[in-house]
Amino acid sequence: MNKEKEAPSNGLKTRYRAKHALRNKKRLQASPHRLTDATYKKICDFCLSDLSNSTKALIMIMIVTGRQLEHILSESVSYEVLASGVGKLGSTWRFTSPSSSIFTTLGKLKVSGDPFITIPPVLAKLLSYIRAARLELSDWESLIKDLLSGFRGPTGQLVTMNSLQRVIDFEYRAIGMPRLYRDFIANRKKRENMQSYYVAFRESDLRQHYLNFMGIFLPDVEVVACATEHFSDDLVFGSHRALDEHGVQALFQVIIGALQRAIDGGDSIRVHNYYQTYVVTYLQLATMHRPMKNVFRTIKHFHNDFSQVEIEDKSENSTRLVPLCESGRQVLAQYINYLKACRNRLRFINHAKYQAVCDMLSGTSNLFRIQTDSGFLDDFSQSEWGLDDPVFHKINWHRCTTATWIFQAGADSDALEAYMGHRQELDSPTSLYSTATYEQLLEISTHVDKFFKRFEVPQVRLPNIYHRSY
Repeated sequence: MNKEKEAPSNGLKTRYRAKHALRNKKRLQASPHRLTDATYKKICDFCLSDLSNSTKALIMIMIVTGRQLEHILSESVSYEVLASGVGKLGSTWRFTSPSSSIFTTLGKLKVSGDPFITIPPVLAKLLSYIRAARLELSDWESLIKDLLSGFRGPTGQLVTMNSLQRVIDFEYRAIGMPRLYRDFIANRKKRENMQSYYVAFRESDLRQHYLNFMGIFLPDVEVVACATEHFSDDLVFGSHRALDEHGVQALFQVIIGALQRAIDGGDSIRVHNYYQTYVVTYLQLATMHRPMKNVFRTIKHFHNDFSQVEIEDKSENSTRLVPLCESGRQVLAQYINYLKACRNRLRFINHAKYQAVCDMLSGTSNLFRIQTDSGFLDDFSQSEWGLDDPVFHKINWHRCTTATWIFQAGADSDALEAYMGHRQELDSPTSLYSTATYEQLLEISTHVDKFFKRFEVPQVRLPNIYHRSY
């Protein structure tokens, strides 16, 4: 008696659910939620022909912002209409300020605590009336659904609230808008794109992309009217943990100053620790490495003549392979030469320290280790050397600073995201089936070199006595 094949268990379906979701993200252009050009042009003409209808005005606001109704109408989201007629619609994105006073001492990038997007005058006053009406969210949803129920695109395509909100998902690439701006405009949850936590971005650049996007749906005269409102060129939204140009320079001046005093005093132990602090800080900025005691692990994790480094981000199962910028390679090479000279000096002076340096160079121990009077610690701890603030050294300012300035310099945001280790599983630059390439990471490393050059970060070379082989 033949038995019917049993359907796969729920456990098996769950096992592959995540992979299927990732694959489906690559099929966005075939998504049933994607409105064709003809359909969204028809819905825009339909709404713009009678903006005295609050429901039609609200539909247009959903299209040009990509926001859910809740994030348009909620009282928790600030809103005001300026004298120019332009509206300022707030965002739910909030960033905590760093608790370390060192940020204030060095120089932190000034970031606004009240981020917003602009609403064109043709819709701004209407939105003010809509919010003042204080109808329940469910009532507005019903009105929109009723209006859309009888609407069809030229080919009979249905239009839903979900498809209206997702127009921005399919069209933002058409005007070269970075994904970060798309997420901010549409008020997506920050955790959907981890780059949202690290980058501080200029309002002027955001608004230019946003105006280009609005130009797809609104008449030019309305977009121009929105562009006439001028905010400060220095207005910045996003992460509060990025140092400004003076802050980066001041940080290295503190480290180099302490190193020079140790050199002048002939204290080889403090020279080692301050020089190591300089090298680690430089490389952390170059690779956007998170603060860790075993930072960069061993010399074996640098590959291809130190042109690549494998970084452990949060655990052994979370690693990324990134190219090391040219200036970073030079700093690392000088540190390796210093260790070799240090090994030769210690050979007949202190066997325990000699063996520790040998382990560092052979890859059997961490490459960066703090030195004490009696030997070397197992790892690197900045809280004991350099800037003596344990809180500061636990803050992820390296990633925020480099990511912010590289993003503002115009680097490809998706390549930057991959460089930082924030990527979908199928978008790994080392995967055969990925749309990302390793060449994109090399471009990011080029931007990193430009970052060090722009900020005039000095490359330190110890006096010859510390490189001498006996």
